Amino acid sequence: MTTTADALETRLRHGLRNQWFAVLPSSHVTTTPTSIYRCGFRIVLWRDHLGQAYALEDHCPHRGAPLSQGTPLGDKIACPYHGVQVDANGVAVKVPGSPGCRLEGMRATRSFPLEERAGAIFLFVGETNDTPPTELRLPEEFSDPDYSYFLCYTEWGGDYRYVIDNVMDPMHGTFLHHHSHSMSEGDSIANFRIVETDHGFVFEK
Repeated sequence: MTTTADALETRLRHGLRNQWFAVLPSSHVTTTPTSIYRCGFRIVLWRDHLGQAYALEDHCPHRGAPLSQGTPLGDKIACPYHGVQVDANGVAVKVPGSPGCRLEGMRATRSFPLEERAGAIFLFVGETNDTPPTELRLPEEFSDPDYSYFLCYTEWGGDYRYVIDNVMDPMHGTFLHHHSHSMSEGDSIANFRIVETDHGFVFEK
């Protein structure tokens, strides 16, 4: 199968599929619905009264209204437009204005498998809504007590590929940030290497 340059660019712009992505700090998801845009999807997240978090595409299957403006009902959320209730699996379980209609019982909204680890919300973004999630495997630095870490969150108005490139470029600070950081100190030349691991690679300076 041949992939066109346009199709490849579209895929890269929206992010890879069949992957887990850290989308928000856990503290950002509360019983009040919040809407985010990730991997080409507008997504609504909320918690029930026990603290369990859920994630659906922020799109009511009836008229397309944002579910994030609706009312959470435990593991369901009611659309603000006609009160259509969609459960955590994306199934329209109740249509108050038209009981028994064809929409009831349909899995008409995309759902996202969700796990909370290391203080963050991770979503699995599959190729399709029915793609089973893979096991979420985090680097040992997030689970081994010999390591410490902290979670940093910000939203940048740019392509995520530039963000990755920036974070993986440890030398630009020596030149670009030398007026505002201590990075101007020390050597401006470095050796780099990529170390293969069982689940990817580590980029080292």
